[in-house]
Amino acid sequence: MKNTLLLLGFVNIFFSACSDETEENTKTTTEITVLDDEDLIERMPNYYREYFPGKKQLKLGGPTDNDGRRHGVWESYFEHGQMNSTTYFIHGVKEGHSVVYYPNGSIHYIGEYKNDQKVGLWKTYNEQGELISEDEF
Repeated sequence: MKNTLLLLGFVNIFFSACSDETEENTKTTTEITVLDDEDLIERMPNYYREYFPGKKQLKLGGPTDNDGRRHGVWESYFEHGQMNSTTYFIHGVKEGHSVVYYPNGSIHYIGEYKNDQKVGLWKTYNEQGELISEDEF
């Protein structure tokens, strides 16, 4: 069952210039989606967070553009809190540096994306951090 709770906060922003004062009201909305009794997703203006079931441990998160697409550095985590990956996105498309880690924290593989495609040299390591392959894309 999907329950959605909208939290509305109102922020008053006051601008003053040349002794003229104007007031502008801006509405900020945070949507919290409960997928079942334990899963939690937060959607805020230009940011997304997803948590592991039944925990306050972040699973995935990053900035979004105005259309809700990934935009900027996104990070994912293992359930024990260690970083799983970092990937850069531009308007929902992988673009730039990406690193994926093993649960022990060592790098699994590293490389670059261009328009959602692997480019350049990608390196893969074993759990002890030793280079095991290099692939050119």
